[in-house]
Amino acid sequence: MAQGYPEAHTMVEEAGFDVVTLNVSEIQKCDGALTCMSILF
Repeated sequence: MAQGYPEAHTMVEEAGFDVVTLNVSEIQKCDGALTCMSILF
């Protein structure tokens, strides 16, 4: 999960998932997101 979304972080943790936050500020500057860096099958 991208850093900077504490409410979403808490909600995902409370749902029982382990959360790892990443600094993706350089990707966000180009209107990108974590899904832009993955291949969806």
